[in-house]
Amino acid sequence: MAEIEWPWQYSFPPFFTLQPHADTKAKQLAAWKSLVLEYYRITKQAIVDIREVHSSPLFNNSAINRKLPSEVVLIILEELSKTGNAMPLDKTKQRWLVYWHTLEEWGDIIYNWVQETGHVGSVCTFYELTQGEDIVDQEFYKLDTEVLIRSLRTLEYAKKAELIMFDDNQGKIHMQKDSMLSNYFSNNEKCLIIIFIILKLPIPYVFKKNKNYLKDINVNLQQPIYGNNKGDVFCG
Repeated sequence: MAEIEWPWQYSFPPFFTLQPHADTKAKQLAAWKSLVLEYYRITKQAIVDIREVHSSPLFNNSAINRKLPSEVVLIILEELSKTGNAMPLDKTKQRWLVYWHTLEEWGDIIYNWVQETGHVGSVCTFYELTQGEDIVDQEFYKLDTEVLIRSLRTLEYAKKAELIMFDDNQGKIHMQKDSMLSNYFSNNEKCLIIIFIILKLPIPYVFKKNKNYLKDINVNLQQPIYGNNKGDVFCG
């Protein structure tokens, strides 16, 4: 993992105190927003817990004995939310999701990779999209799962991808090239990517909810489901 290069402001004590003058405050918040996004990009992190911010070197510079107050961290996160780079995960705004690309931008980045690598019509898992050997040099390598899901939702909304809910596993259906299942998905423009995500529902209920995807295919829904240690799911 690359090391972050701290900007000069990080070693400037007043940077950790919200400035009263409007213009100075605006510049300060802009600098903090850039620093937060850069820090989370370098560290591949995505969650900010307001109650634990001082355990992070981002908001606690021990070298100059300065901590950014929690209420100022909240202000920064709210500013990031205005540009589509953060969102609260609870009503109390204690936990936040931060992403250095907007969700739409992440969706476009993943979609471009799918097109460039010939994955249109194929099936991918979360593991393949964030941990696979083929994407080590991609920006979404080791992308936080929550950010990945929300990014793929933007593709789903644009009818460029389809997320299939599955019980307690992340997996994929393996298909032969000329199988009926393969033909079904390759002819369905919506099914650019099929991903199984964790959902606390019984398996029969999940299949029932998604039966439209399988109704034209000769698939026995009573076949057992097997999983391996990589999270792949096999019907057999």
